[in-house]
Amino acid sequence: MSGILNYGVISTASIARSQHIPAASESENSRIVAISSRDSETARGAAADLGIDTAYGSYDELLTDYRIDAIINPLPNSLHEEWSIRAAEAGKHILCEKPLAPTPDECQRMIDAAHANDVLLYEGFTQHFNPLMSDIHSLIDDGSLGEVNYVRSELTYTLANWETDVRGLKDLDGGALLDAGCYAVNNVRTLMGSEPLEVAAQQRVHAGNQVDALFTGTLKFSDDRLAYICTGMQQPFRCMLEVVGTNGLVRTENFFTATELTVTVAGETSVRTYDSVNRFALQMTHFSDCVLNGKSLRKSAEDGKANAATLVALKQSAQTGRVVAV
Repeated sequence: MSGILNYGVISTASIARSQHIPAASESENSRIVAISSRDSETARGAAADLGIDTAYGSYDELLTDYRIDAIINPLPNSLHEEWSIRAAEAGKHILCEKPLAPTPDECQRMIDAAHANDVLLYEGFTQHFNPLMSDIHSLIDDGSLGEVNYVRSELTYTLANWETDVRGLKDLDGGALLDAGCYAVNNVRTLMGSEPLEVAAQQRVHAGNQVDALFTGTLKFSDDRLAYICTGMQQPFRCMLEVVGTNGLVRTENFFTATELTVTVAGETSVRTYDSVNRFALQMTHFSDCVLNGKSLRKSAEDGKANAATLVALKQSAQTGRVVAV
């Protein structure tokens, strides 16, 4: 591995402040050199607080900085497409917060822009950098669990401020499914190793904001394998993942940060333990390595498009009360 990748951050979003920017200090090949906001004072304040040298009062300004190799895009969902495409056209690689975009068409336009400008585009699902996820894949691949026929993933939390938090605002493509449910959908698709054939879903809509505040869905895969997802923004924090096969099962109570995995194989249960890691730092290191050294990304942006297709089908099912093909 050689070199350092210089990043600029588009916006002062809380996920950037709390996770992406601190992660750079734990990444051997990554550095944050600039941050931007739509307001100059906000950008300068964030830069001062976070120890970043350069602050820009517009996203466009940041994209003209010749030092910047890649951008982190933690903007609201509705703005992922526009600013990822602008970044690609400026020759910047793109580490985009999940979901890549709300619809497959938006994802495709982002993919096309990245290809046209020879830059990498990556969707930030950090749970895959938790080491226990590698063990789950190994247990599936080596047949220890038998035939995996059911996966369940849930992610819920309490949204404190429905009036101002972008995650709950309809105009910015907020709602539980896109914000948190995208993780659950990504988990079940990845662990099933294929795309769902059809989905059936239900939702509870927040009366004031008119976005889904609670969402459940069943996904049917080939050979009648099933998965269940639940996500919400009016519940206590839950972050569970369970994979069930004909010969065993695995379960974690926090697929983001857990250091324990409960494994049952042929009726025998054990608990595997892992070191705590900074999954955002590992993700950044991986992305930087791929840019600097021409390596392949763990997941292509096409996977983000496939995830979006499932999310759209789930939303359609919840709105119509019908089973929807993916």
